[in-house]
Amino acid sequence: MFQEVDLAPGGFTGSHTHRGPLLVVVKTGTLTHLDARCDVQTYAEGQAFIEPAGKEHVHMGQNLGGWQKTLKTQARGQLGSRPRTCFGHSPNVATPPILKPEG
Repeated sequence: MFQEVDLAPGGFTGSHTHRGPLLVVVKTGTLTHLDARCDVQTYAEGQAFIEPAGKEHVHMGQNLGGWQKTLKTQARGQLGSRPRTCFGHSPNVATPPILKPEG
């Protein structure tokens, strides 16, 4: 089952982790993805990537463009009543910084 997530211009997901791996497909626009090491990846419309599970994989997605972006996500692994996305961060892991849009 896929879930759609919309990011307004300048919006971001907030720092978070996942209890299981998550498949992310960029449905529209471009997503800027920051991980706990502050590595930045850019994913264009139609590209997909996997967000790994675990507290050590804190990350954040941002919309640095001027148009709304839509992501499709699909959780993998155990289903149940526990939340699959955990917001906040571990005190032992750096929180990715918020980037400023260009222009």
